[in-house]
Amino acid sequence: GNSVLVDGNPETSLYNVHGIKNTSKIPGHSDDYGSLAQAVHTRFDGNGKNSLPDVILVDGGKGQLAAAEKALERLNLLDKIPILSLAKKKETVYLGKLILSRPETKRSRHVQEHVAGSPDSPLMLLLRRARDEAHASALLAHRRVRKTAAFQSPLDDIP
Repeated sequence: GNSVLVDGNPETSLYNVHGIKNTSKIPGHSDDYGSLAQAVHTRFDGNGKNSLPDVILVDGGKGQLAAAEKALERLNLLDKIPILSLAKKKETVYLGKLILSRPETKRSRHVQEHVAGSPDSPLMLLLRRARDEAHASALLAHRRVRKTAAFQSPLDDIP
């Protein structure tokens, strides 16, 4: 699922949940990176109907960030939207290629591929809020699907 924050506040009317086709080559397993790339591609494919966000926040570390960047690259959007990720472990923020390639970033000796900000900084609070909103949106959608599936029967398809 995804969340949209406008001026730091959730804009639930813009939330989206995309059905993901299992891309794993191993039956019964899911492909986290493939699923994420699929969701990003679905969200921004044919972007005429969707405005581009100011920034994309990915829930995860370097691998998830790379998968999302690869999807944006296939859509020729990698150089148009700054992207970063928030890893749960130590809540580290990883910066995407567009942010790292900016002249002001290159001039700074202190910028790395990741930032470990103060956990109580306004930026970290905002990033956690965006991540938590996306989690809540995905969980709600999952519960709806499960509830619907619980009330379905093969007998429903009999004319």
